[in-house]
Amino acid sequence: MGFFKKRRVRKFAEKAVEQQSDFYVFGSNNFTEAFIDQLFQIGAESKVSLISDIKLNWIEEVKSQINVLYEEKTEEYAKRNLYETLGFQNAKKVIILHEDPVIIQNIMSFVTGSDLQVIILSQFAPPFVKYLSGQKPGQILIVNNIFQIVNELYAKMDLPLSRPPIISIPVPPKLINSSPIHVNIPKVRILRILREEYKKKLLPIELPLQEKDRLLLYLEDSQESLKNLVDFLTKN
Repeated sequence: MGFFKKRRVRKFAEKAVEQQSDFYVFGSNNFTEAFIDQLFQIGAESKVSLISDIKLNWIEEVKSQINVLYEEKTEEYAKRNLYETLGFQNAKKVIILHEDPVIIQNIMSFVTGSDLQVIILSQFAPPFVKYLSGQKPGQILIVNNIFQIVNELYAKMDLPLSRPPIISIPVPPKLINSSPIHVNIPKVRILRILREEYKKKLLPIELPLQEKDRLLLYLEDSQESLKNLVDFLTKN
């Protein structure tokens, strides 16, 4: 690692310690954007440090509010110096949202020997990661969606809500073409339908849902509401 790059990574690591980042996220794809969006909605963005492999508009828009490091060279993820300089001080979890199995393998090879818990999405988990999760069930957690990750953070880290408990989520596929008015999720209230077609106009929940809609939800109890929401989203 060159002098200037090492200084940039060290500055990122120092900021992570200063803001007491509890978890590091590796990724830049749509899942990463959706996950970071959920953190903003529950007021937990200060807990995250993001390592991205590409500069994207959505990251540029949030980097003044979260700690961001760009590492665009795939080969750098295979170098021990990167992880030694990151240090992961204060960190409790590493969340891998990458789709590239090579990057995933490189990250895993350097973080699984520590006390950090690693969380990875099941659709991107290579076979060797699934094998390791069986060998280290407490350290490697494979989840089905980002909502399970948010629920895990609430359950294990007791993150406080610093903003009103109102969030928006993409419409679950099972609700498309139906009205959410009769959907019952304990301690979760569906307030409105958010529709891009009408410049993000809030629509009544009596209307049938479209694929690109979002649901505006009110969480009556932060931890229990999220658990109930995850249960609803993950059931067929």
